[in-house]
Amino acid sequence: MTVTGLLLMLESMRGRRREMWLAFGILLVLDQSLARAATSNACLARKLGDLGRAVAVEVGCYARDAAKSDAVGRAACLSRAARRFTGGDDPSRGQFAKRERRPPCLTIDDQSAMADSMAAYAAALGGAVGNPGTSSPCDAAKLLCLGRYLTGAFGCLARAAAGNGIVDAGCLATQAARLWGVGGGCLGKAVSRGSCSASGDGAALAVGAETFAAATLCALDPVGTQECGALPTPVPTPTRTATPVSTRTPTPTATSGSNDSAQLCVDTINAYRSSIGRAPLARWTAAEACVEDQGFADSQSGTPHSAFGQCSEWAQNECPNWPGPPEQMIGTCLQMMWNEGPGEPYSQHGHYINMSNSGYTKVACGFAVLPNGRVWAVQDFQ
Repeated sequence: MTVTGLLLMLESMRGRRREMWLAFGILLVLDQSLARAATSNACLARKLGDLGRAVAVEVGCYARDAAKSDAVGRAACLSRAARRFTGGDDPSRGQFAKRERRPPCLTIDDQSAMADSMAAYAAALGGAVGNPGTSSPCDAAKLLCLGRYLTGAFGCLARAAAGNGIVDAGCLATQAARLWGVGGGCLGKAVSRGSCSASGDGAALAVGAETFAAATLCALDPVGTQECGALPTPVPTPTRTATPVSTRTPTPTATSGSNDSAQLCVDTINAYRSSIGRAPLARWTAAEACVEDQGFADSQSGTPHSAFGQCSEWAQNECPNWPGPPEQMIGTCLQMMWNEGPGEPYSQHGHYINMSNSGYTKVACGFAVLPNGRVWAVQDFQ
């Protein structure tokens, strides 16, 4: 998802957060499926570290305002944060400018653009979490929690760039656990304080934070980052032939997604299609076991779409390695895909294109649920 798409998602939370996120909220852990590797580059590492700290400061301005409403104080706080990052009237004193004086850097002259992205994200997040002019200890704690997570996640990415370029999934998992781990993490603790402006939105907020981190890495490392997100598969020709994955019964340590989850998946896709005048897709029940098996195959390889084409599908979308259960994660999974919207290139809009394609007549939804509760959700179209 692009940063623009992320901001649209946060804006939708602001307008419909109780209705939408109570139904669809789910945590997406930023792991190797979002950022498999980065270029080994000292300048990139320093920029990532700078961004993690800077965005946390800006989010903190909104947290202080949520704790005790003060619009004037919030504006002053944000102004100080922006000047610290950009150098204010002297851009040469900005944080990125200092890094670029020690080349080589993968990107240059992007200090202002990154400042704008951070400011837009922090503002959208502040509006999604709280109500302007209303004080809430819960809202303040949520924002501080997300700020700490962003600093930690960007730190993991920075260490990868400073080292061999491989993003440490364990580092990211540790940050995710602090955010939303056993006992609810800091987001759960925030909710326990009560007086929240919104409920059931914690996991969706985590999705936004993790997506922002991944999108920022891709912007700063446009060539070296191998995979900025789980990209959809290209649409093959209808004449493609394939040998279906052999059906198998999952091992006792893995459980299958429920039929209700598959129906919810189909119904949600059709609701999106209806919003633009597309005919509904039939539920492709006969392929569901095969599609579920594709999810297990992808989980074993660690690569989304590694089993593509083996259920005679023409196109495929996938949300890899999401925490379950399926009926809770599928709504946000599909919404993030739909939010890509129409357009080019296919790599940035392909999920939407697959969901909205008028040439398809049916869809099969499969859920591979792993022993740790994580889900590889696959949708095959024909």
